[in-house]
Amino acid sequence: MNRKSIIWRFGLIGIILYDFFHHKNIWNKKGFIFTTFTCTFIITFLLIGFLISKVTSTNPRWLISLVFLGVCYGVWAHCFFQNKKRV
Repeated sequence: MNRKSIIWRFGLIGIILYDFFHHKNIWNKKGFIFTTFTCTFIITFLLIGFLISKVTSTNPRWLISLVFLGVCYGVWAHCFFQNKKRV
C-alpha cells in the first residue's frame, strides 16, 4: 500500500497507526481499524483541546463534535482499508 496515499488521506495519526498495526494479525480483526482510528482521533484531539484550553475540552458541543468527527474518521479508515484488502 502506498504510504503517501495514507498520509494524504489520514494524516500523521493514520500513518502511525498503519505502520504500527498493518503487519499484525489483529489488523484483520473485524472492527479493529474502525475502533482504533476512532479512539485515537478522539483522544488526540481531546488532549490538544485540553492543552489549548481546559474549558474547550469540557464544552459539550466540543465533545459531541469530536465524537462525531472521530466516528466519521473511523468509518472512512475502515472503508478505505477494507477496499484495499480486497484489491
